[in-house]
Amino acid sequence: MITSVGAVLTCLSVIGFGHSYGVNLKKKSQNLRALILLTDRIRARIDCFRQPLNDIYDGFSNDELDGMGFTQDLKTSGLSFALVKHKCALGLNEDTFALLNEFAMSVGKSYADEQVRLCTDLKQALETRLSLMEKELPTKTRLGLTLTAAAAAMTAILFL
Repeated sequence: MITSVGAVLTCLSVIGFGHSYGVNLKKKSQNLRALILLTDRIRARIDCFRQPLNDIYDGFSNDELDGMGFTQDLKTSGLSFALVKHKCALGLNEDTFALLNEFAMSVGKSYADEQVRLCTDLKQALETRLSLMEKELPTKTRLGLTLTAAAAAMTAILFL
């Protein structure tokens, strides 16, 4: 009796891990989408209003980024600091982080036309990464669930 309860609990916890893996993958794509929105806002505000970065950051809000404290750090310390502090929470790989950090160091240090070009280039690069991520999302989610379900089944067999 106790071994069967242990087997069931182990199976449920392993399958729960697989589900949380899928949720984390989806959250990464939502965070990347939010960063694309931030980039587009920066581009529009610089292009249309020639607004300073601090004012652009102060007017920005996004549910995903607000929840992790990113926007608060963005408003108080700037984009570069917020990216470094929330790199893991955003789920950024090294290439995407390097791209965003290079943008954060460059934006606000040149004429408006150059800044608009930087924003446009970054947005295109991030959208390419997002489309690839969203294309792989169902496959990776299914793979994670399948592998954890198989591990749960093997564990249950060992218990029984």
